[in-house]
Amino acid sequence: MNWKKIVSLASFCLLAAAAPTSHAESIANAQLSGFTYTLIDLNPGDGIAPSLTLTNPSYWIAAAAYPDSSGHPNPVDIINHPGGASVTDSTGGATSLYVDTLAFSFTHVSGTSPRFSADTTVQWDFALTPHTAAVIMGYGSIFSQQTSDAVVNAYAAVFASYKTNPADLYETYLDDSLYSYRGPQQSKVLNITVVAGNAELDGRLGFATSTSGQGFAAPVPEPETYAMFLGGLVVVAFARRRSKA
Repeated sequence: MNWKKIVSLASFCLLAAAAPTSHAESIANAQLSGFTYTLIDLNPGDGIAPSLTLTNPSYWIAAAAYPDSSGHPNPVDIINHPGGASVTDSTGGATSLYVDTLAFSFTHVSGTSPRFSADTTVQWDFALTPHTAAVIMGYGSIFSQQTSDAVVNAYAAVFASYKTNPADLYETYLDDSLYSYRGPQQSKVLNITVVAGNAELDGRLGFATSTSGQGFAAPVPEPETYAMFLGGLVVVAFARRRSKA
């Protein structure tokens, strides 16, 4: 039996199995766990009971994954649909769960750099009685991570906004935001204070999350590659012993 041919064939199979591909995964999670509000009567003698009315809830989510860092051509996977948001009551609190989570995993040869993103927005129309201040507190948390065998920039943010006219295209975004860049779990309360003057104040209240990231998988050998390499040494050693016998 020709042991040289067997060794050559075994070596070829081992090299083919150890192709330079790698696995990379990044996770960016941003979550809004609800919000509460407190009403302050700025003119107790006006006979108007403080009230904040929330109507027309809307929920919007979009997610996309791009094959490279440029974002072109069109996203290979995209979800974009409206949904529903609920308000438990209108006398001091509103709670519901809004989650924007994206776990993106890819396996590829080095040289490409996929990019991903996801966004979630929850909004209500609001009406605030005259001479009333509303202190609104939103509760959010974020988390991002990456695997050790890849370079992945994972980013997450949660923020709040409002506008005094629901028909306006532009909103007032607050600086009171929370960001995470390859960081552990973080939590924060987002504060909004809305004050009505002599007339009812109508507007639009919103909370939003955003997650994004970009990864690059280096051509590192998989753990099973080392096992195959050791197995190849055993085959070679055995063949050499047989050839000397």
